[in-house]
Amino acid sequence: VKVTPEVPENYEEVAGNPTDYTFPENGTDESNVVTIHLKHKHETVTRDNVVTRTIEYRDEKGNLLDTKSQSLTFTQSGDKDLVTGQIVWNTDVPSQSFDEVKTQKKAGYTPD
Repeated sequence: VKVTPEVPENYEEVAGNPTDYTFPENGTDESNVVTIHLKHKHETVTRDNVVTRTIEYRDEKGNLLDTKSQSLTFTQSGDKDLVTGQIVWNTDVPSQSFDEVKTQKKAGYTPD
C-alpha cells in the first residue's frame, strides 16, 4: 500500500515516515495501523522598536531656539510556532547608539 498522508495545515512530516507499507495477511486491527509522525512548522518573525531622542536648545529664559531629533530602529527576531501561534523572541539584540550631535554656534550664546 502506498502511504500518502493528508498533512494538516502548519504541520510537516518528520523524516523517516513510511511511504510504502505491507499489511500482514491475517493481521489484527492494531497491525493495520500506520503511524505518521508530524511536527509543527515554524517561521522566523521580526519586530521593530523605534526609539527617538530630541535635543532642545533653549536660551537662558527657557525659550526654545532649535531642536535636533534622531531615531534608532531596534529589530528583534523570533521563532513563531505556526500551530500554536507562540513566539519565542531572541534576547540577543545588537547594541546601537545615537550619533554625536555637535551643538551649532549661535551668535551671543555659549553652550553649557
